[in-house]
Amino acid sequence: MRIFGTDGVLAKSRRFVSGAFNVSDEEVKSPQKLAELLRGILRRLAEAEALIPPEPMEFEVEVSNAGATVTLAHNMNSAVRYYVTSWTKTQTGSYPTNAFILVMDELSDENNLVLRSYVAGRAVVRVEPVFKGVSFNG
Repeated sequence: MRIFGTDGVLAKSRRFVSGAFNVSDEEVKSPQKLAELLRGILRRLAEAEALIPPEPMEFEVEVSNAGATVTLAHNMNSAVRYYVTSWTKTQTGSYPTNAFILVMDELSDENNLVLRSYVAGRAVVRVEPVFKGVSFNG
């Protein structure tokens, strides 16, 4: 996958990792060689796991109007994207003429997404990490 920044420049690209790996009978018969192979495999596995971002999360939240905030503690230790995947009104009577608005507040950080709401309702918000190099500071 290739991810491009707003300026059209390639920001990140996932590279193919070669799966070619040979183990000889001689290496398997020697406890020292086998231990060395296992340590190498475990090191490569740990490196690969460190590159995998946390899975997306979904939060169901009650939001109110008049600029109220709601904090979603995602603890992803990175900048995040968010999407409103579901919206239900909670007010009685006619539906507001303007669409729901959930804006990321400046109080957001790498572990907490703070959303400011301007229309009352119940939302399901999907939160996912973004690639390295993106921060809340611009």
